[in-house]
Amino acid sequence: MKRIWFAIIFLLSAALLCTYEQLTVEKAYTEICTEITAAEDAENTQEKLLYAQRAAALWEEYYKKISLFTNHGSFEGIDLSFKMLKEYTAEDEEEISEKLLEAKSELEMMHEAAKINFSNIF
Repeated sequence: MKRIWFAIIFLLSAALLCTYEQLTVEKAYTEICTEITAAEDAENTQEKLLYAQRAAALWEEYYKKISLFTNHGSFEGIDLSFKMLKEYTAEDEEEISEKLLEAKSELEMMHEAAKINFSNIF
């Protein structure tokens, strides 16, 4: 009987962990993409840089959580893109735009890879 209870507790723990992972990745994707979209729509370079730095700060916050349960290889590029965004100044508008697009596409790939669907399971 103890084995059955252990199995039930283990399955519930696994389900809760998977749910937490899905919710965290979805929330991170939504919040960071919102900041990136705001940066893309910004009128001037200072405003674009501000939104880009906010997106980078959000990524740093979620990176700690996501790295606990996701393959690190799938988001190393995202981490690098956001670290590079922190180094840019207002004079680097073109580079900021390129890195934002790159980070957004990498976030989309991470989001798609984390979704629960038949192709990701098998």
